[in-house]
Amino acid sequence: MATIRAQVAQAGTTNQYSTSFTEPYLFDKPVWGSINAYDQTTEYDGYNVQSLGFGVRSGKFYRLHCLIVKVRFRQICYTIIAGSINGTTAH
Repeated sequence: MATIRAQVAQAGTTNQYSTSFTEPYLFDKPVWGSINAYDQTTEYDGYNVQSLGFGVRSGKFYRLHCLIVKVRFRQICYTIIAGSINGTTAH
């Protein structure tokens, strides 16, 4: 049975949103597949960090072993808050 999962988390100065989809029997074959995406923002003194990501996984079970292939993409953005670090301003 396919699984869809969504998660929202807030802790202190961090906000995290993620979603995933997993299919345990992909294309009617004994191969599983999964995709996920996330967005995480953390606020620090003087700057913020935003991390966006996407991933794809697939695997196949062989008796007692499992072969897994993963591909992940991640982008991280740093934003300086205007006037907060040594009097600098962000553009």
